[in-house]
Amino acid sequence: MTNFDAIPLPVPEEVDAEEVIADFNRFKRAVPLKLSSAESEIVFKQRDGAPALSWVVSLSKSRVGVIARFESVPRALLARAEKTRLVFKPEYDGARLKGVAVSGAGFTPPGSLEEFTTALMSESPGETVDRRARTLAAEKTLTYSEAVKQVLVDHPDLAGRYIRGDR
Repeated sequence: MTNFDAIPLPVPEEVDAEEVIADFNRFKRAVPLKLSSAESEIVFKQRDGAPALSWVVSLSKSRVGVIARFESVPRALLARAEKTRLVFKPEYDGARLKGVAVSGAGFTPPGSLEEFTTALMSESPGETVDRRARTLAAEKTLTYSEAVKQVLVDHPDLAGRYIRGDR
């Protein structure tokens, strides 16, 4: 299982890990996590220009390079990380970390980019129930508990997934 709070990234021999960390902290550039070019070609039908899946939010030093912490990792990628070993390949320009490619996720081509994006970024049933209940409670001046019950009654398919604990 991959913990996206501590991804080890090797640093080229000619670059000092502390320089990479200093550059990241000094300039606070957005460093994306993307699918590898091979997987990007399968999913998006292009080798570059694929959307970022997540962003590096911090770097720290390790024995072999740096440790990256990512934020807002899509649920679909987290699920793949539980089932398979992902491979992370950083891209550097001198001491600047430009991006990180991930491979091994095994995403299959969707019918459309919209389908893939929806699947990748979709909410869990619990998050959907919570969001709908908060909206309903505000609109109809219900308590949160009353709103949750109403959402589950109004959406039996969602209720089944919510009760089973589907992700």
